[in-house]
Amino acid sequence: MTNSLIPDRRAAALQAQDRRAASLQAQAYAASNQAPIQAEDLAVFSRNHAHYLKEASRLKRDQRVTFRSKVRWVSVAAAVNRSGAPRQIYFCEIDRGSQVRYQADLVQVQVDPSRKSAVTIALLKHVLKSTKPEKLWDDSVQTLYVISNCRKLKKPFPQTRLRRQDSNRPLSKDYIRSYALVHELV
Repeated sequence: MTNSLIPDRRAAALQAQDRRAASLQAQAYAASNQAPIQAEDLAVFSRNHAHYLKEASRLKRDQRVTFRSKVRWVSVAAAVNRSGAPRQIYFCEIDRGSQVRYQADLVQVQVDPSRKSAVTIALLKHVLKSTKPEKLWDDSVQTLYVISNCRKLKKPFPQTRLRRQDSNRPLSKDYIRSYALVHELV
């Protein structure tokens, strides 16, 4: 056996670990008591810092950007990764009220990222320059999510215009959690 096979074996082992983690995430979601997700119009609402959203909106449309969350986005990961198609994500700016000011394409979600995961390593190559030093926040990151085509809306709108996937009710103006599954606006 040559030493050149060791990195290949490690990479294969990491990929197998990633597949097992994705399978466990899907199983956990399937076992949950949440209402069925309407995948055809699934979108996500979230919040992020104004300066990060502004930086992301200045990039090329097809350039991917990885953001981090301290919350596990299990239902988002299950829905987005199952469909394989980009979903819309609507952003309010943290500490700036309940106006949706940015919109982007959500293209990938990884729950429970690991420093040793090949997927995590690849996703962290797409962070903003200003967030590169953050890495995995001393392992407190629970989700990595990737967006592209981030754009500032010409006409911001209240987050109450978004309707929750689980109840079809408007998102409360006081909703401040990490994310919500919502219906895509047409």
